[in-house]
Amino acid sequence: MLGLEKALRKIIEKSSRRIVSTLALEHELQGRLGRNGQDEWSYESFARAMEKLVEEGLIVPVKASGYNGRIPPLAVRYRRIARPVSPPPELFHFRSQMDLSYFARRPQEFYRYQDILQAIDRYLVGTAQEKPSVWDTLNERSFQLTGDEKFLDSAEGADLLRRIQVSHEDLHCYPVAEPFFYRLLDDRIRQAKSINVLVIENKDSFHTFCCLLGEGSLILRPPVSLAIYGEGNKICGSWPFFNEIPGPAGKQIRAYYYGDLDPMGLIILQRWQKAVQRAREENRGNDLASALEILPAQGLYRALLQQGRDRELKIKAEGLLPAADLELLWTQFAPELRRSIEELWARGRMVPQEALSASRLAELKEITL
Repeated sequence: MLGLEKALRKIIEKSSRRIVSTLALEHELQGRLGRNGQDEWSYESFARAMEKLVEEGLIVPVKASGYNGRIPPLAVRYRRIARPVSPPPELFHFRSQMDLSYFARRPQEFYRYQDILQAIDRYLVGTAQEKPSVWDTLNERSFQLTGDEKFLDSAEGADLLRRIQVSHEDLHCYPVAEPFFYRLLDDRIRQAKSINVLVIENKDSFHTFCCLLGEGSLILRPPVSLAIYGEGNKICGSWPFFNEIPGPAGKQIRAYYYGDLDPMGLIILQRWQKAVQRAREENRGNDLASALEILPAQGLYRALLQQGRDRELKIKAEGLLPAADLELLWTQFAPELRRSIEELWARGRMVPQEALSASRLAELKEITL
């Protein structure tokens, strides 16, 4: 009986299912006992072993499943009860104010990050009384604590810091924004309380706008003080570099985004908006996120459509964005412009921003964004 009960316990504890079938348990147990255990096997002994495990709290009958009609009766299905997990004893050796409650319930996760957690703990304790006068960059601190310069800036590293309630400020480090190419168009930007910015997806178009705006051959309404080469999707991560440019820091910034007139071009716009919104919600102490408003450059998209030239659309809009996100994106466009873009895509066509060439922009002379 003891051997049967022990074998049954192992089967249940190793099962990945929360609900176990009585009949399946019976068949698996018979198979495990094999010929050597046939003298020990009987339905009655199996039922007694099941009842013993119920008494111990390892399983409970699912009454809604009914009973099997045999004597003594057993429920058709049983629910496994998770055993309480003992916290790793090493948790009690930490001396800093890190929140380790997450790992108290997940020993395997703790041992996965144990070395990093101990390194962070030593750093926090070592700097508790005397703060460093010079802060390191996030990647520099990451290498010091983890041996991987990119870990703390990764999604996994950020998640770990969030779980233990440790901030970049606690580690006396700061992220460095990826630089982007830009051109100052108005020297009075330092005195302005707010500025307008044009962010351009592609290299040639960036060059064209910088030349025409710089020499006065093109006028934008409202006037823009800064042109930025977004480099496609890169702007979604490099936008904090605004703080490194003389002039924009500390000001209200309205950024007009101008990309290719295809689904990906507008998806970049929304990804950037979402990245800034996340920074606002997470309250990272980043005043730039609160000061930055991002809008589509509707006037430039209208001018693109008016060229009457397009090419094949290789990436369809369907599936690139959830319907709710796409609808939210469209609310930023005037109804007639939205219809024109949707009709363009429905025909399987798109317009690259290079269609609005330097010569054509010079002919137009003035565009309202």
